[in-house]
Amino acid sequence: MDNSEIEKQKKKEIKRIAIEANGKIKTALFNSKITPLTGENVRAVIKQMKKHYVVFNKDQTM
Repeated sequence: MDNSEIEKQKKKEIKRIAIEANGKIKTALFNSKITPLTGENVRAVIKQMKKHYVVFNKDQTM
């Protein structure tokens, strides 16, 4: 694999994670309409996002 191919893979992975995280936020927001979004839930969503952010930030700086 040359560098451009590695870059493409990274971008694909970042896009996939971003879409996944976005879906989780939308789900959390949708669920919050049924049950009010408490501080606990907000913290859980943020924690989840931080995990994802760390995952694709490990090997490159954004």
